[in-house]
Amino acid sequence: MRYLFWIMLALGAGPAAASLLDQLATDPHARSVLDAHHIPCQSTGEVSVAIGELVRLFSHSNLVDHIQSEYARQLPAGERPEFVVKPDGSNRWHYVNKSGHRSEIHELARASDARAGVVEVIYYSRGRRFFGDFRALIHVRIVGDGSGASRYTAAVWAYPESALPRFFARHLGLVESFFRDKTRELTELSVRICDGLVATPRAS
Repeated sequence: MRYLFWIMLALGAGPAAASLLDQLATDPHARSVLDAHHIPCQSTGEVSVAIGELVRLFSHSNLVDHIQSEYARQLPAGERPEFVVKPDGSNRWHYVNKSGHRSEIHELARASDARAGVVEVIYYSRGRRFFGDFRALIHVRIVGDGSGASRYTAAVWAYPESALPRFFARHLGLVESFFRDKTRELTELSVRICDGLVATPRAS
Protein backbone atom coordinates (compact mmCIF):
# COMPACT_ATOMS: atom_id res chain seq x y z
CA MET A 1 0.00 0.00 0.00
CA ARG A 2 2.90 2.40 0.50
CA TYR A 3 3.46 2.31 -3.29
CA LEU A 4 -0.16 3.29 -3.90
CA PHE A 5 0.20 6.25 -1.54
CA TRP A 6 3.43 7.30 -3.30
CA ILE A 7 1.74 7.09 -6.71
CA MET A 8 -1.19 9.25 -5.63
CA LEU A 9 1.16 11.79 -4.08
CA ALA A 10 3.44 11.94 -7.12
CA LEU A 11 0.53 12.38 -9.53
CA GLY A 12 -1.31 14.88 -7.38
CA ALA A 13 -4.32 12.58 -7.46
CA GLY A 14 -7.41 14.04 -5.83
CA PRO A 15 -10.70 12.39 -4.86
CA ALA A 16 -11.77 11.94 -8.50
CA ALA A 17 -8.68 9.82 -9.18
CA ALA A 18 -8.52 7.80 -5.97
CA SER A 19 -11.13 5.19 -6.95
CA LEU A 20 -9.25 4.31 -10.15
CA LEU A 21 -5.85 4.12 -8.47
CA ASP A 22 -7.31 2.03 -5.65
CA GLN A 23 -7.68 -0.80 -8.14
CA LEU A 24 -3.89 -1.14 -8.24
CA ALA A 25 -3.87 -2.34 -4.64
CA THR A 26 -5.37 -5.73 -5.58
CA ASP A 27 -4.64 -6.16 -9.29
CA PRO A 28 -2.02 -8.94 -9.70
CA HIS A 29 -0.49 -7.38 -12.84
CA ALA A 30 -0.01 -4.03 -11.11
CA ARG A 31 1.36 -5.60 -7.94
CA SER A 32 3.91 -7.63 -9.94
CA VAL A 33 5.50 -4.32 -10.94
CA LEU A 34 4.87 -2.11 -7.90
CA ASP A 35 6.13 -4.69 -5.42
CA ALA A 36 9.34 -5.21 -7.42
CA HIS A 37 12.48 -3.08 -7.68
CA HIS A 38 10.96 -0.96 -10.45
CA ILE A 39 12.26 2.06 -12.34
CA PRO A 40 9.93 5.09 -12.01
CA CYS A 41 9.55 7.50 -14.94
CA GLN A 42 7.29 10.51 -15.29
CA SER A 43 6.37 13.06 -17.94
CA THR A 44 4.08 16.08 -17.69
CA GLY A 45 2.81 18.62 -20.17
CA GLU A 46 -0.18 20.21 -21.84
CA VAL A 47 -2.40 19.52 -24.84
CA SER A 48 -4.44 22.27 -26.46
CA VAL A 49 -7.59 20.16 -26.28
CA ALA A 50 -10.56 20.77 -24.00
CA ILE A 51 -11.26 18.04 -21.46
CA GLY A 52 -14.72 17.45 -22.95
CA GLU A 53 -13.15 16.43 -26.25
CA LEU A 54 -10.79 14.07 -24.44
CA VAL A 55 -13.67 12.49 -22.54
CA ARG A 56 -15.36 11.84 -25.90
CA LEU A 57 -12.14 10.44 -27.36
CA PHE A 58 -11.44 8.09 -24.44
CA SER A 59 -15.02 6.79 -24.45
CA HIS A 60 -14.49 5.05 -27.81
CA SER A 61 -14.56 1.28 -27.48
CA ASN A 62 -12.12 1.00 -30.42
CA LEU A 63 -9.71 3.67 -29.20
CA VAL A 64 -6.63 1.58 -30.07
CA ASP A 65 -7.79 1.26 -33.70
CA HIS A 66 -8.26 5.04 -33.94
CA ILE A 67 -4.79 5.62 -32.50
CA GLN A 68 -3.20 3.27 -35.03
CA SER A 69 -5.01 4.92 -37.94
CA GLU A 70 -4.00 8.41 -36.86
CA TYR A 71 -0.39 7.36 -36.30
CA ALA A 72 -0.22 5.88 -39.80
CA ARG A 73 -1.81 9.02 -41.26
CA GLN A 74 0.85 11.26 -39.70
CA LEU A 75 3.79 9.29 -41.11
CA PRO A 76 5.67 10.72 -44.11
CA ALA A 77 4.37 9.65 -47.52
CA GLY A 78 5.39 6.08 -48.37
CA GLU A 79 6.39 5.21 -44.80
CA ARG A 80 4.58 2.47 -42.91
CA PRO A 81 4.15 1.96 -39.15
CA GLU A 82 6.92 -0.04 -37.50
CA PHE A 83 4.35 -2.48 -36.08
CA VAL A 84 0.62 -3.13 -35.85
CA VAL A 85 -1.16 -3.62 -32.53
CA LYS A 86 -3.46 -6.66 -32.72
CA PRO A 87 -6.32 -7.58 -30.36
CA ASP A 88 -6.02 -10.60 -28.06
CA GLY A 89 -9.49 -10.49 -26.51
CA SER A 90 -11.20 -8.02 -24.24
CA ASN A 91 -8.88 -5.14 -23.28
CA ARG A 92 -5.77 -7.01 -24.42
CA TRP A 93 -3.45 -6.49 -27.40
CA HIS A 94 0.01 -7.45 -28.64
CA TYR A 95 2.54 -6.26 -31.18
CA VAL A 96 5.92 -7.32 -32.56
CA ASN A 97 8.46 -4.55 -33.21
CA LYS A 98 11.03 -4.40 -36.02
CA SER A 99 13.54 -6.29 -33.87
CA GLY A 100 11.13 -9.20 -33.51
CA HIS A 101 10.38 -8.46 -29.85
CA ARG A 102 6.82 -9.23 -28.79
CA SER A 103 4.95 -7.08 -26.27
CA GLU A 104 1.55 -7.47 -24.60
CA ILE A 105 -0.70 -4.62 -23.47
CA HIS A 106 -3.54 -4.99 -20.95
CA GLU A 107 -5.94 -2.15 -20.15
CA LEU A 108 -6.48 -2.44 -16.41
CA ALA A 109 -8.79 0.53 -15.91
CA ARG A 110 -10.22 3.54 -17.71
CA ALA A 111 -12.38 6.38 -16.40
CA SER A 112 -13.53 9.75 -17.68
CA ASP A 113 -15.73 12.41 -16.14
CA ALA A 114 -16.50 15.61 -18.04
CA ARG A 115 -18.08 17.23 -14.96
CA ALA A 116 -15.02 16.53 -12.80
CA GLY A 117 -12.73 17.40 -15.72
CA VAL A 118 -10.59 14.25 -15.42
CA VAL A 119 -9.63 11.43 -17.79
CA GLU A 120 -7.54 8.47 -16.64
CA VAL A 121 -6.29 5.19 -18.02
CA ILE A 122 -4.03 2.47 -16.58
CA TYR A 123 -2.17 -0.10 -18.70
CA TYR A 124 0.01 -3.09 -17.89
CA SER A 125 2.60 -4.21 -20.42
CA ARG A 126 5.11 -7.00 -20.63
CA GLY A 127 7.57 -7.93 -23.33
CA ARG A 128 11.18 -8.17 -24.34
CA ARG A 129 13.84 -5.64 -25.37
CA PHE A 130 17.62 -5.74 -25.92
CA PHE A 131 18.20 -6.15 -22.15
CA GLY A 132 15.73 -9.02 -21.71
CA ASP A 133 12.16 -9.38 -20.43
CA PHE A 134 10.36 -6.57 -18.64
CA ARG A 135 7.05 -5.68 -17.03
CA ALA A 136 5.64 -2.16 -16.85
CA LEU A 137 2.69 -0.24 -15.46
CA ILE A 138 1.52 2.95 -17.19
CA HIS A 139 -0.86 5.52 -15.71
CA VAL A 140 -2.07 8.58 -17.63
CA ARG A 141 -4.11 11.29 -15.94
CA ILE A 142 -5.46 14.32 -17.82
CA VAL A 143 -7.13 17.27 -16.12
CA GLY A 144 -8.90 20.19 -17.81
CA ASP A 145 -7.60 23.62 -16.88
CA GLY A 146 -10.82 25.48 -17.63
CA SER A 147 -9.38 27.46 -20.55
CA GLY A 148 -9.82 24.95 -23.38
CA ALA A 149 -6.52 23.14 -22.71
CA SER A 150 -5.69 20.11 -20.55
CA ARG A 151 -2.71 19.13 -18.42
CA TYR A 152 -1.45 15.56 -18.41
CA THR A 153 0.78 13.41 -16.24
CA ALA A 154 2.14 10.14 -17.62
CA ALA A 155 3.78 7.84 -15.09
CA VAL A 156 5.58 4.60 -15.94
CA TRP A 157 6.92 2.00 -13.53
CA ALA A 158 9.20 -0.46 -15.36
CA TYR A 159 10.68 -3.65 -13.98
CA PRO A 160 13.45 -5.50 -15.88
CA GLU A 161 13.06 -9.16 -14.94
CA SER A 162 16.74 -10.08 -15.27
CA ALA A 163 19.15 -9.21 -12.45
CA LEU A 164 21.82 -7.89 -14.86
CA PRO A 165 19.66 -5.07 -16.33
CA ARG A 166 18.63 -4.10 -12.81
CA PHE A 167 22.32 -3.82 -11.94
CA PHE A 168 22.89 -1.59 -14.99
CA ALA A 169 19.85 0.48 -14.08
CA ARG A 170 21.14 1.09 -10.56
CA HIS A 171 24.84 1.60 -11.26
CA LEU A 172 25.22 2.69 -14.88
CA GLY A 173 21.79 4.08 -15.70
CA LEU A 174 21.63 2.38 -19.14
CA VAL A 175 18.29 0.62 -18.73
CA GLU A 176 16.90 3.47 -16.65
CA SER A 177 17.78 5.92 -19.45
CA PHE A 178 16.11 3.62 -21.99
CA PHE A 179 12.78 3.67 -20.15
CA ARG A 180 12.92 7.39 -19.41
CA ASP A 181 13.76 8.22 -23.03
CA LYS A 182 10.96 5.97 -24.24
CA THR A 183 8.51 7.57 -21.82
CA ARG A 184 9.38 11.01 -23.19
CA GLU A 185 9.24 9.90 -26.84
CA LEU A 186 5.93 8.09 -26.47
CA THR A 187 4.41 11.00 -24.57
CA GLU A 188 5.36 13.43 -27.34
CA LEU A 189 3.97 11.06 -29.96
CA SER A 190 0.76 10.59 -27.97
CA VAL A 191 0.22 14.36 -27.84
CA ARG A 192 0.55 14.61 -31.64
CA ILE A 193 -1.83 11.70 -32.15
CA CYS A 194 -4.31 13.18 -29.67
CA ASP A 195 -4.29 16.52 -31.52
CA GLY A 196 -4.89 14.68 -34.80
CA LEU A 197 -7.73 12.56 -33.44
CA VAL A 198 -9.56 15.58 -32.09
CA ALA A 199 -9.05 17.52 -35.33
CA THR A 200 -10.40 14.57 -37.37
CA PRO A 201 -13.29 13.00 -35.41
CA ARG A 202 -14.03 9.29 -35.99
CA ALA A 203 -17.06 7.17 -35.34
CA SER A 204 -17.15 5.20 -32.09
